Amino acid sequence: MSKVTGPPIARVDVVRDTLHGITIEDAYRWMEVGGEEFRHWLDGQARHARQELDALPRRSELLARIRELGGALT
Repeated sequence: MSKVTGPPIARVDVVRDTLHGITIEDAYRWMEVGGEEFRHWLDGQARHARQELDALPRRSELLARIRELGGALT
């Protein structure tokens, strides 16, 4: 089993806009444009999620039950 590590930390780059006299701060606007840094962050998030999900006890039983319930909706 591989070692579970924490999720990647997103860079904080605050952008401020003033709309109708109210200043709004957006620390993650850089994510909206995509790009290599964003894709790298998303890949890291996906790897972390996979590590966490794979480490769940009785994962195969849970997955089988989710599939069973999902089939009930069709």
